[in-house]
Amino acid sequence: VGMAFLVAIITNIQLGTGLWTIFQALGWALAAILGHKFSHKLIGEDGYLRIKPMIIAGVLMAFVFDWIVSLSILPTVSDLGLFVNYLMIGIPYDLLHALGNITFALWLVPSLNLLLQKSEWPEQTSDEISSTNLVV
Repeated sequence: VGMAFLVAIITNIQLGTGLWTIFQALGWALAAILGHKFSHKLIGEDGYLRIKPMIIAGVLMAFVFDWIVSLSILPTVSDLGLFVNYLMIGIPYDLLHALGNITFALWLVPSLNLLLQKSEWPEQTSDEISSTNLVV
């Protein structure tokens, strides 16, 4: 959660900041919290990342994140209908965001699992991993 806020603030200082910065940080923080909450689904019995749940999570979080960031325009719209139109117009971007997340999952999960294997990552059950005191 702290990293979400730090990344949003630092990148937006460089790229340009606005009200959306808060919503980006909230979206990334929610992704971190949900990732921790559902880590038992994302990590297999052998302690390695599972690719299908990571893809599903990536697709869902692409839409959730984009819609959270879209909330930043609420102070500037005159009625809820315009906001709904804004969300509908953004669906192609949401789909591209989801496709990007699928691509990253297909690319990074096997690589991360290989690194874990080469580092002789101790085999733990997902219950042991999710019950540890991880910093979120």
